[in-house]
Amino acid sequence: MSTCVPEHGDELLDILRAWPAKFDALLAAAQEHRLQVLFTEVQAVDGQMKLKRQGFRLDKEYFYPASAIKLCGAVTALEKARRLSGDLDLGLDIQTPLCFHPLGPHEKIFDRDPTNREGGFVTLKHEIRKVFLVSDNDAYNRLYTFVGQAELNERMWAMGFSACRLTHRLGLSPPDRNKDDPRLGGRVEVRDESAPFCLPETRSRLDLGTREGVPGVAVGTGYIEDGRLVEEPMDFSWKNYMTLTDLQDFLVALFFPAFSRSPTSVLSLPPEQRAVLMEAMLQYPSQSCNPQYDSRHYPDDYCKFFLPGLCRVSPKADWRIYNKVGRAYGFSIDNAYIMHLPSGRSFFLSAAIYTNANGIIDDDIYEYDLADLYLADLGEVLARSALSIPLEQTPLIEPKEDCIPSSQWPKVLQGNVGSDELIQHAQEVQCIILEKQSKTESPLVTF
Repeated sequence: MSTCVPEHGDELLDILRAWPAKFDALLAAAQEHRLQVLFTEVQAVDGQMKLKRQGFRLDKEYFYPASAIKLCGAVTALEKARRLSGDLDLGLDIQTPLCFHPLGPHEKIFDRDPTNREGGFVTLKHEIRKVFLVSDNDAYNRLYTFVGQAELNERMWAMGFSACRLTHRLGLSPPDRNKDDPRLGGRVEVRDESAPFCLPETRSRLDLGTREGVPGVAVGTGYIEDGRLVEEPMDFSWKNYMTLTDLQDFLVALFFPAFSRSPTSVLSLPPEQRAVLMEAMLQYPSQSCNPQYDSRHYPDDYCKFFLPGLCRVSPKADWRIYNKVGRAYGFSIDNAYIMHLPSGRSFFLSAAIYTNANGIIDDDIYEYDLADLYLADLGEVLARSALSIPLEQTPLIEPKEDCIPSSQWPKVLQGNVGSDELIQHAQEVQCIILEKQSKTESPLVTF
């Protein structure tokens, strides 16, 4: 059974419009912010599970998926490990030590990981944990190398995601980006104690084309290149591409195989691998014992943008969020499967938003704190809708910091956003947005 086509009616829009203080300005500038939302409720109807989907501006224009595509890399890496160990009877599991060999002088051999408290080894399990806990780019790039560009894309296409194009590594500095050939992958040494072996270098011969047929691949009004401003939009036609519907459908296939697009899109992960993946997707950085992260630098919402809004509806302990976020070039994405333990209800929520007031790409001046506020508000409002919890039924949620995106904490602590009394109730968190909007003619993009 395939996932159902999203309904493009007014129900989702009506839900958002019912909260004018939160969403009127955003909806009025939805095109400017390349806003897309996909909300899917998991429902039981006559004893059968159904997916009720509502979309807003789906596939209207290009958005850069950033790290949200790391979920695809992690799953395909696990599938390849299963195939090598099972079908080919090679000694490889998710905890087998690995060594990644360099392709050129700009790279270094990587065979020791000081963040791994279990012997300092480089393993698929540890790389996957880093990918989800803090969205580690280097960890993803090693998964990309392990799978190879060709196998990664061919697996996505076989699963029914024919429009998907995963063309390059992530987070490389401009000098390294210029030296890197994403079609190539270095040797990966598998240091199995009984039968070590080496995966050879890979070279992709796929013609991945460009995204020229996709609306809006020219982004911004200028971009920084080699330290200078190029006064023309940045061309994203050669960059990674995955629609919001595809991102969510991949997540749906992971949790509900019956709703996969086709038999070839069913993800066959052994129980051990699935448990590792689920735990990595679920945990906050503060909950991780290996690797360990300083919560001052990696707060719980660091990779869970919907979390503060959910905490305005029900305490943090009531929620389970399996997700992957992305953030780059002014784009912010969260792709999540959200469970509410007290009610037993669950839903998928995926959203993309672009906040770049000056229009310049790669200047590192983006309004991500505003994106945080809107994504948190989406989490709150759509959770209320899914659980049928109106605002007046919400209890006082403590600690109040859980209800506010961490990017806003300095303003709150400095008293610039309002007194403690103004932020003790979930409804009054909106004062943060209102203060931002009062400072500018265009409240969404300039402050």
